[in-house]
Amino acid sequence: MLRNAVLAGAAAWMLGSCSLVLEFDECRSNDDCSNSSGDTLVCNLETATCESRPEPDEVVCESIDTCTELYGEDSTCGTSGRCALLTSDECTEVLRPAGASADDIVWIGSILATSEPFTSAVQPIENAVELAIDDFNSATTLADGRKVGWIACDSGGSTSAAVAAAEHLIEDVGVSAIIGPTTSEEVLEISALAAESGTFFISPSATAASISSLDDSGLVWRTISSDIVQSNAIADRLASMDPPPTSILVLAKNDEYGVGLFEPMVQRLAQQLPGVPTGSLLYPDPVGLSSDELQRAYATVIAEGFAQEADVIVFLGSSEVLEVLRAYLLAWNNTGMLLPRFLVSHGAVPSLLLAPSLVADSFAPTLIDELEGVSPVVQEPDNFEAFNIRYRVVYSDANTLSSSPLGYDAAAVALLGLVAGGPDGVAIASAMPRLADPSGTAVPLGDVAGLVAARDLLVAGENIDISGVSGPLDFDLVAGEVTSNYVGWDVTPVVTEEGTQGQLVSARAYVLEDGVQGTWTEL
Repeated sequence: MLRNAVLAGAAAWMLGSCSLVLEFDECRSNDDCSNSSGDTLVCNLETATCESRPEPDEVVCESIDTCTELYGEDSTCGTSGRCALLTSDECTEVLRPAGASADDIVWIGSILATSEPFTSAVQPIENAVELAIDDFNSATTLADGRKVGWIACDSGGSTSAAVAAAEHLIEDVGVSAIIGPTTSEEVLEISALAAESGTFFISPSATAASISSLDDSGLVWRTISSDIVQSNAIADRLASMDPPPTSILVLAKNDEYGVGLFEPMVQRLAQQLPGVPTGSLLYPDPVGLSSDELQRAYATVIAEGFAQEADVIVFLGSSEVLEVLRAYLLAWNNTGMLLPRFLVSHGAVPSLLLAPSLVADSFAPTLIDELEGVSPVVQEPDNFEAFNIRYRVVYSDANTLSSSPLGYDAAAVALLGLVAGGPDGVAIASAMPRLADPSGTAVPLGDVAGLVAARDLLVAGENIDISGVSGPLDFDLVAGEVTSNYVGWDVTPVVTEEGTQGQLVSARAYVLEDGVQGTWTEL
């Protein structure tokens, strides 16, 4: 009887308090909202109800917290005063400085072609960018005390992807400095965007001579030498070969890099080797083409050029040269002809290590003997040694001709530009003379101590003269680039358990005499 009375009393309380039940909050935070369908719900604090989460650009923000509460830490209050994600289709990796709040981070980006077929050549560059940013954040800050966050984008070598990544970094996130892009065509494509947006770009790898004269409002820079030097170096190397070539075939990638390198090279070659037949053919840029399409295209080009029976083949391209070489060797096999000598431009030099895999192990030493490459000097002996020990340990990368120094230097310049000019692309470009002042304090880069020393001098109002991991960073402040000597690489065989592999050996040096041309010397 007592039990029934208790239940009746409880029922009476519930019925008498039904208006209170209807006024219960559905949610007080986003954690209270979930459903079985897996849709993302958020709590509308005004109505205390769960609703579908709006798209970031639909949310007006005055602080970063508004966005991170809705979209997590990989979001920000963007340049339009609305929320934006830090990531996009092209930009998928985010490096956040440890211990820094969202308000204490200045974001920079990189646009590098790290996917195939560029991975082996470009991934070391991105690794070194990461290492430089880690070095900086581990020991110091920008002038205002903030740390630096990094958003890494992969263009895949596509100009449209590079533009999409740049637009995301600039318009959505609001970065003022971008490291990259990788290829000359990408740099040329984004130059107008740099000028329009006031964003500082610094490429570690784009070498086309046409970049020197861009109408970019002084905002596009690079830490690698122009191809006007490389074209002379290749032509002069062909002229110094022993025995000299009797017939030359030039196979150039049909892009800004290949064509821009080919034209001045052939002009100089006509002066250096008058009367020597020189044929030339263009092969397609591999970006956007399927493997079958490339094989057919390469086969067509090789078939056309093979009739020349050249005793020296010059490849002007990047990592795709390995597949073009494969096509040539297939055409040459069983012809009874002598194997020609092969010379590759700097973009393809790292691929020489993989060339032995194209042939039977017994034939690999024969092929290796006929391979050589030309590339700018990208390793300053003292700075590189200290840098490379750390780099190899962190990334397990023992590549003899790693382009990692170029990435470290490009990132270091961007970071020090932020220190000297603040988070504004135009101000960074205007501050560049303070980093490359011949009368400033000499500072070697390549480790934490170098970055900290350079940062502290800049904050104190002093000018510096930085020497990078890749070499002297004596920028031409009008063209926004450095000039370097070149090195000639031979390949030597190394027998391993997996078979014969290639190893790069510096065999000759091209020392400049007037800034654009020089003389080859055997080492």
